[in-house]
Amino acid sequence: MRKRLLTISLATALCLAGFTACGNTDTQQETTAETEQEAEESTAENAENVENTEEADNSTEGTEADAGDDKTEEASTDGKTLDTTLWSLSYDDSVWTYEEDDLRDDEQNSTIELSIPDGDDGSLVTAEIRANITTPYSFRDDLYTYGIDEKAYVEGTNPEERVTIGGVELMKYEGSYWGSDSVRYFNRLESANETISVRIVGDVENAAVQELIDGITFNVTDVGNEDGPWYWEGEPFDVGDLSATVGSATINTSFLKMEEPYITHETFNQRICTVDNKMYILLDDNLRVYSIGDGTLTFDTEYTLDNKYSTLMSTTDGRIFMSGFSKGLIEWKDGEVVNSYSGSEIKYVEVAPDGSFGISYFTSGSDCYKITFSDGSYTAEPLAFKEIDTIQHMNVNNNHIFVCGSSAEGEDGHQVVVYDTNGNMELNLKEEGENIGLGSVTYVFETDNYYVGMDGNMRTIPVWSKDGTYQGRVEDSDLFGTGYPWFCGSTVAADGTCYTVITDERPDKSADEVLVFKMSGF
Repeated sequence: MRKRLLTISLATALCLAGFTACGNTDTQQETTAETEQEAEESTAENAENVENTEEADNSTEGTEADAGDDKTEEASTDGKTLDTTLWSLSYDDSVWTYEEDDLRDDEQNSTIELSIPDGDDGSLVTAEIRANITTPYSFRDDLYTYGIDEKAYVEGTNPEERVTIGGVELMKYEGSYWGSDSVRYFNRLESANETISVRIVGDVENAAVQELIDGITFNVTDVGNEDGPWYWEGEPFDVGDLSATVGSATINTSFLKMEEPYITHETFNQRICTVDNKMYILLDDNLRVYSIGDGTLTFDTEYTLDNKYSTLMSTTDGRIFMSGFSKGLIEWKDGEVVNSYSGSEIKYVEVAPDGSFGISYFTSGSDCYKITFSDGSYTAEPLAFKEIDTIQHMNVNNNHIFVCGSSAEGEDGHQVVVYDTNGNMELNLKEEGENIGLGSVTYVFETDNYYVGMDGNMRTIPVWSKDGTYQGRVEDSDLFGTGYPWFCGSTVAADGTCYTVITDERPDKSADEVLVFKMSGF
């Protein structure tokens, strides 16, 4: 078996990134390659849900047939001709090679990966030819990933170079793919309900590449398909106030509607916090600020940060903290970093509302630190959450640390363990009597009478009394009017108001939206 350009360490990271939830997948971004440390970070951050996995290939939504179905290969003057359902290829088989499992062909997907070998285990260059009869949504994600404005694409005014390959016009995108030079040609043929891609990785200037491209012919059939609406054509999310009773608890929700919907192509990583009447929404290196009104969020401004961050918290005195693995912890205000904290103990950090301490963690429950802040500096004390093997989520208030992850004691399923601020276990919150337990709790609210969880994987809101007695759970549709959301992050404002941010696909599939709700009553 020849060695892929995708290294073992990165391939392992992609596999580990998907061990807790199930759902849609995102397209792998062709930008500057991640370092191994960044790949490790991605593994840990995405281990909370399989829905955050990124594909090294453009995903197909059709079924895949066994290799060898519906394809023929014949000798030609210059080599071989390969015929599949959706394309044919004439190529020089003395230069290009492929293995049986690198060719897939059925009525909805015709894909091959060829390579020019470079020694026993390497490849000088690889070429992937892919045609899918599929919905338009992965293609639209690709436009966003590659920085192509969707409206400009529809209007035909986007500046990307277009070339004709195999009888169809494709856009050209040059970049890198896991550290190697890459060129990708791709487009969506709406009337045929078909998405086409040709990706070259490695020695993209090799003369044999153009010869291979010249040998492609795409078989396109106009079936009169019309794709669904684009995000500006679709119906924005809207829902009235909702309420549900769980055991002895009543939960009320109010949708905070944005005048301009927040469209996203990222499902899992939005975080929120509040300062006074301002709502902050973080996604990687973008921080948006909104004014909170009566049932509304009014856009104020946005900032581009110097790094991509994964956690966002505010303190009762108005400070904002953000952290990311290998990126340190910053204290931020009004567009500026006022303090930064770095060191071997600083990983992901969750900071308490009073700002006096935080908990630094990565994945292991036995390798955490309590960080105590003082005048722009910190001290670190090792802390072990012995009941948790792998941490997926954590949040902190002034009295408790909530650690969500897998049990170190071998218990099946997801665990939510409540600790005091010194790391002593107080409660293990479980869903007693449910056929299916917890999936991936992304946040735990503590109120005067209850603990309330946001279970992103199960799309439910479980509730416990303060002694740990399970009260029951509510479906997302009952409280948010949603269909299949992800609970990204939550926060408790200085006045005790609870807010949560989720993402969900519109019913008309025109877009995924970032949605913010106010929660009360429990």
